[in-house]
Amino acid sequence: MKRHLVRPAAAVALTVCSIAILFSTCTPSLQLANVWRDPSYNLGPMKSMMVISVNKDRIKRRMWEDAFAVELSKHRVAVTSSYHEFPDAFPDTNQITDAVRRYGYDGVLIISALPIQTQSTPVAPYATTEPVTQYNPWRNRYYTRYVEEVHPGYVETSKIVSHEVDVWSTKGHEQMVWSGTCAIADPVSTQQIHDETIGLIVHDLTKAAIILKR
Repeated sequence: MKRHLVRPAAAVALTVCSIAILFSTCTPSLQLANVWRDPSYNLGPMKSMMVISVNKDRIKRRMWEDAFAVELSKHRVAVTSSYHEFPDAFPDTNQITDAVRRYGYDGVLIISALPIQTQSTPVAPYATTEPVTQYNPWRNRYYTRYVEEVHPGYVETSKIVSHEVDVWSTKGHEQMVWSGTCAIADPVSTQQIHDETIGLIVHDLTKAAIILKR
């Protein structure tokens, strides 16, 4: 491969900044940002891939790679999780190149985590009209009246978990054909991060004709 697995610090900082801007203007909890597709890619859907999670945590690495393998297999892609070949640590560029030559993969998918961000959003004070029920002892009955209640402003804080995914074609000239960043705000579990991130990424890969539709 012609590119390092980990992007330069400046590129990572730019990606993180883009995500922060995205979530400051949009409310959905899941976003796909910084998407790039190679318009010249015309080799058809990939049928075999190696999936690599750039993660020093062995368990998290295996979870990501296996989760991608399950989803991609639904699109008729034969997937190898890199930990089967490199169990001790994720492979470097030379090791990936050797594995591609040895097994003839059509492509390589690389996922790496970006620094977790905290997004603060100020919420302005607001007023609501609330019903108040009271008892009138002189008339021996209850009645309802409406009062305006003022709620103070506050700051809402969200945790944004982001992952960058690059897909490389190994046929002809080795080249990156797709790249994107998936960010999820306030995830409730690791499983939610896996499911929603992978689902969004794979969906866009089918739109780009890099893998087959189901």
